[in-house]
Amino acid sequence: MPLPVLKNTNSNTIPFHIAGDVTIWTGNTNSSFNNGRNWTGVAPVNDSSAYIVNSNVDITGGDFQSTSLKQLRIGPSYTGNIGTPGTPLKVMAETLVIDNRSSSINIRGSFRDIHIINGSNRIRVGGSQTRSLQRLMIHGNGLNFDIYGGQCNRLIVSGNGNKITAPEGVTNDNLLSSIQGFDEIRCASGSTVSTRSGVNKLTVGGEVQVKGQAILGNTKMLPGSRIITESTGSVALRLTMFGGTFDVRNSSTGEAFVINNADLFNGRMFSQFGETGITFSNNANVLGPFDFQLKSGSTLAVS
Repeated sequence: MPLPVLKNTNSNTIPFHIAGDVTIWTGNTNSSFNNGRNWTGVAPVNDSSAYIVNSNVDITGGDFQSTSLKQLRIGPSYTGNIGTPGTPLKVMAETLVIDNRSSSINIRGSFRDIHIINGSNRIRVGGSQTRSLQRLMIHGNGLNFDIYGGQCNRLIVSGNGNKITAPEGVTNDNLLSSIQGFDEIRCASGSTVSTRSGVNKLTVGGEVQVKGQAILGNTKMLPGSRIITESTGSVALRLTMFGGTFDVRNSSTGEAFVINNADLFNGRMFSQFGETGITFSNNANVLGPFDFQLKSGSTLAVS
């Protein structure tokens, strides 16, 4: 991996500066993240960038959030493992970048951005319980992994063939958010998000599976998209459909899935695979061709 130029010996030009130091993991002594002998320079310090590359030495989990990094980057040439699902590596950094399909990587903490370029189903990342993760962004293709509970404001899934699973207990720190859970999820065409946590603003081009007691806020569905609900929750704010399929599959132990407000331009909505029906708290606005396929015994009033 090319690294920033650290020294400029040409006295006739302005020296090149970077924010903080760059240090590279070697694991020469043991598996401790904060042991300076395991790095090319010193252990990561405030405003430094730490690169984990070209090594097969594991890194033990633990809490190192007292140090605020500029960037933590895990490259494809690293073949060790980082933390465990139960004892992740906890760090604080402006940016975390993961471009690695071979390692088990378990990291959580406080970040402005997490970028997943490449990864495997042995990756688990997320915010901590008390510190915010602003954006978790999925760029690669064919990624399949879980995220931790804790604070995560925005989950943005691009690429194709990705499946991201979110547990109960995700929160956000937006004081204007009316829904417990993510502040925003965006799921691109070809990818899937499965969530047991609610979301204040949801934009779906791919597929979103809503489970547990998750509640949806303002929900926008694009052509070709799909939402499958296996939830005792609701659409608490407004559902806007420009296409796609809204598929209610709630079990018999739950009540009818409630949609408070809806603007239906195109698409279809059905409940024949569920044990409960669909209830609109307010009259839905059907603004274009729309297909309702409801379970037997359902009633649909048209005015």
